[in-house]
Amino acid sequence: MRTFYDVPTSLVVEYIYHYECINLQDLADRLCLNPKQIHSYIQQLKRDKYIKEEDRSKLKVGSRGKPNPNELYYKIDIDAFVNIVHYRLINMQLAIENFERQEICKEINYKCEQCLKEYTVFNIEKLCKNSIEEDLTSTACSGMINENNQTEEMKTRNGQIINMRLFNEQMAPLFEVLEKIEKIMTKEQLTMDNRDIEVIIEKDDDKYSSNTDIDEKNEKLRSLPEWFVRSTVNTELNDD
Repeated sequence: MRTFYDVPTSLVVEYIYHYECINLQDLADRLCLNPKQIHSYIQQLKRDKYIKEEDRSKLKVGSRGKPNPNELYYKIDIDAFVNIVHYRLINMQLAIENFERQEICKEINYKCEQCLKEYTVFNIEKLCKNSIEEDLTSTACSGMINENNQTEEMKTRNGQIINMRLFNEQMAPLFEVLEKIEKIMTKEQLTMDNRDIEVIIEKDDDKYSSNTDIDEKNEKLRSLPEWFVRSTVNTELNDD
């Protein structure tokens, strides 16, 4: 968490995770901070969907009015936590990769020998189209243009590659933990789905058995004599 937040905010997350469910006052006492400061950190974490709030005063019979701050407990929202951390790490990777890609374009730098004017890859493409000779000449002084490999951009790019490698090495344990958590969450979700399927099958069996009972009753009625099922006595009066 210290990758995304300052030290006090990350400590709030760590303590909430450690105690699983804790209220604001207990959290302030354990961190030796002002409850107002803890409240501001909690509001930020709630906006970022890392934690969720549980009002235990609603569980008490006859509780009305505004919620008591001492009855508000906070815990980590595991599903949202995993998704947000994974999302932010991927965005960090993309940002570093985009920066490297830009530095690659700046690596091949060209400079005029006379006026020392520098040209990028995109400028050289235009010069190649407009130039009749094989050698490239500067548009400012018509001097010879040569490739300049010893540039600050190349040094910056080499340092950036090292930073990307360090990022992958440092974040590898975190990605492994996230992968394990996702497997556990997937397993729990499959278990819940299987329970729902069992309930549906049980209901279908009950419906099937009830339909079977109705069919058996109808079959018994059909097997009875007609005079038993329906009266054959003619109740109509003959007209004189």
